[in-house]
Amino acid sequence: FHGAKPARLTSRTKWPELHHHEVALLVITVVLGMCSKDYQSGLLNSAKTFNVSLLVLHDQPECHWLTGAHQPQLEFIAVDDAAFSHLPRAGDRRYMHILEYMNELEAAKQLPRFIFLADADDVIFAGNPLQYIADN
Repeated sequence: FHGAKPARLTSRTKWPELHHHEVALLVITVVLGMCSKDYQSGLLNSAKTFNVSLLVLHDQPECHWLTGAHQPQLEFIAVDDAAFSHLPRAGDRRYMHILEYMNELEAAKQLPRFIFLADADDVIFAGNPLQYIADN
């Protein structure tokens, strides 16, 4: 452990007022280090089409694709871009942001009935997942 440095277990993200208990399904994705309309456009457009509540956690507060006006079921939260930098893999950092947000939801007793974790780059809804859940 020579030279080991302590790492924060939480970020400095300022979480907004939580209101996700009102939705049956919340889809969460994380976009780190990227400001590209094409990267998450399929997921965003399909969420709008099928009225899916989507939360995008991101570290690009200056990116107008991630901070501009969107429909009410789409929410964007800028996270602490320096958080979890001790983790070498971006996937691990994304997971930690999701875990931290879910802890906030639980502490506020705002957990929706279902949470769906999605990759912003390759998930496109062909229908509302709640219908699939109801049918199966």
